[in-house]
Amino acid sequence: MSLKKNYPDIEFILINSLKEGFKFISQKKVFALIGKLPSISYVISQNNLTNIKIAGTINNKFESKLIVNNENKILITILNKVINTLSDEEINNIKHKYYSVIYDTSIDYFRLFKIVFPILIILIIIVTSNRKLNNEIKKRKIIEEELHIVANIDSLTKIYNRRKIEKFYTNELLRVKRYERDLSIIFLDIDNFKLINDSFGHSAADEVLTKLAYVIKNNIRSSDYFGRWGGEEFIIILPETDKLKAHNLAYIIKEKINSTDFNIERSVTCSFGVSQYEETDSKDSLLTRADNAMYYVKNNGKNGVKVV
Repeated sequence: MSLKKNYPDIEFILINSLKEGFKFISQKKVFALIGKLPSISYVISQNNLTNIKIAGTINNKFESKLIVNNENKILITILNKVINTLSDEEINNIKHKYYSVIYDTSIDYFRLFKIVFPILIILIIIVTSNRKLNNEIKKRKIIEEELHIVANIDSLTKIYNRRKIEKFYTNELLRVKRYERDLSIIFLDIDNFKLINDSFGHSAADEVLTKLAYVIKNNIRSSDYFGRWGGEEFIIILPETDKLKAHNLAYIIKEKINSTDFNIERSVTCSFGVSQYEETDSKDSLLTRADNAMYYVKNNGKNGVKVV
């Protein structure tokens, strides 16, 4: 059988008649029925099988032959010679003249729906899941940013808090010791801050702290580190800076503060202590020198800069 040879992966079942084949189809024992087009068309028409349609044809071609009895052997020879002279187009015209073929050219929307619908559901689930995942990632990023701010930024002044500025200070000390570069720090404290707080209230005092931080932040380099050390005390870490340059910067900041309007009926001033890292310094000794210099200014008239 040429079909079986051409399609070895398909299981073919031989039937005794077309009637048996149509029965197998109705019982869903077979997927399709293959037979000669005229015969199939005739059975469909004669038995009014409106629920069965011919879906298509295969490319295999079979020779057309005539069968006659022994008494007409000469006739069959003549007829076969005539058939052999006919073209394919002429043969098809003869066939179509004597039988009608019912082709199913319409789209089986139900079958298409059964295939497309599950795929559509899966795609919707994937898109929805991805959208939820992206939203969750965005929420986590926002939470991480908020936690980072809480952990490192002073909530009032929006500059580094003591925890973060101490970490920068430790890293800069390690770098200075390794590469033998300059490093200076500035301690500053608002003069008479308790009097400001008591006279004008906490809200006004908070505004002074906020505006002071803004003024200083806008008068230092991007490579400098500025943070709130505690209460009304601030620190500036100055990499690649000797004490002379640090003193000049402290003086500029002092003058900027003196000329700033803090929206209270009194002037706001600060005392500054400046110190430069020395080879014998420890983490605490450098801070202590700058702190002592600042308190020297506070105890000797305030609103000044002291370098040690």
